[in-house]
Amino acid sequence: MIVVESGVLAVASTSHDAEPLTSVELGDSAPAPIESDELFVPAGTTVTFGSLEVARVRNPGARSVVALDVAVFREEPRPISRAFTTEDGISFQLLASASAAVAPTGRVALALERLRLGASSQLPADLSHGLTLAYVEAGSLELRPIAGEVFAARAATSAPYSMPGSLQPIATGQKRGITAGGFIFLPVSAEGTVVNAAARPADVLALSVREMA
Repeated sequence: MIVVESGVLAVASTSHDAEPLTSVELGDSAPAPIESDELFVPAGTTVTFGSLEVARVRNPGARSVVALDVAVFREEPRPISRAFTTEDGISFQLLASASAAVAPTGRVALALERLRLGASSQLPADLSHGLTLAYVEAGSLELRPIAGEVFAARAATSAPYSMPGSLQPIATGQKRGITAGGFIFLPVSAEGTVVNAAARPADVLALSVREMA
C-alpha cells in the first residue's frame, strides 16, 4: 500500500515476486520501467498492490514527493536498513515494523489510518486489539495492556520521526508512556488501552490487519 502525501509519484508494477522492495529498486541503477506500465499517483491518493509487486517508484516531476509505504509479508522479509538516502536523493525511513507469530487466515483487509487524539481521548476500540501497529507521529500516549502479549518501542528521542528502539513486552497491569517516534504492537490475541494523557493532541498512524468475513 502506497499513500502519496505530497507531489506525484510514478509507480511501476510487475508480477508478484517474493522479494521485498530494496534500495536498489529506488535508485538510478534499476532498469527503467516501461512508461505504459507506470501508474501516476497524485497527492491524497492511496494505491494497493496484491497480486502485483512494486518494481520501482520515481518522481516524474520537479516537486518533491512524500509518500508512506506499507508492506505486509506472509513470511519474514529480508532485513532492510532503518534509514538511507540514495545517490539520486531518495530518502527512506522505517517508521515501525513488527513480526507476528500468528496472523489471520485466508484473505485479510489492511487499513492505514491517521488519527488525532485530543486530551484524555482514547484510541478507538477497533484499533486496541488484534493485529495492530500504531506509530506516534506527535505528542505522547499512555499504553495499558489488558490481555495477551502487548509490545512497545520507545523513541530514541522525544522528537517526531526519531528512530525507535526495539520492541519490548509490557506486562499486564503496567503503564508505559510512548512519545513521538515510538510505536505499539498488538498481536492477534492482544488487547490494550491507549490514551492521550497529556494536554496537547497526539497524532497516530495506525495499521490494522483483519481477517475478511
